[in-house]
Amino acid sequence: MQRRRQHAVCVGRRGRGPGAVGVKVLAGVGNGKVLLWEYLDGPWGGAAASAAYRGPIKDTLSAEFPGRKTFNVLEDNDPSSFKSGLGIAAKKKVGINAFVIPKRSPCLNVCDYHLWAEVNKRMRIQEQKFPAGKRESRAAFLARLCRTALRLPPAQIAAAVGDMKRRCTRLVAAAGFHIEEGGK
Repeated sequence: MQRRRQHAVCVGRRGRGPGAVGVKVLAGVGNGKVLLWEYLDGPWGGAAASAAYRGPIKDTLSAEFPGRKTFNVLEDNDPSSFKSGLGIAAKKKVGINAFVIPKRSPCLNVCDYHLWAEVNKRMRIQEQKFPAGKRESRAAFLARLCRTALRLPPAQIAAAVGDMKRRCTRLVAAAGFHIEEGGK
């Protein structure tokens, strides 16, 4: 019997990018890489989440997993957007099944426990090499931010996703209470 391989994509949203006030990023990882990195304009909520599911999230999943009709994702647990009525209806319409994780559980979302911190760390390292007094335009900052995220090594992304089992085990052992932040 052949075991069917499950593909999961982690989708998260960051309200403020590192170093730039007001940057909203819709990001997703899967298959050992950053699959989705999209800047969002306007307010974030149910309508924006619905548009994201019908647009960039569906487009990214369809491109990465051609021929699939349904997709499994682990997503941010934001009740005002991803879990809103509009968000849930959009997921159903485009064939996206979301894993349910407890509220306020960033320790279970790869974007929260790894992606944002790693991109921020790499951005700060790059900035240390800037000449004194260098000023970066918003457009240049956003381009560098995207490049930095998309260049994260596949082995590092895979290891972060692989850390999920250890994190879940620790969460069960802690009876749902706090677990350590960071890596192993």
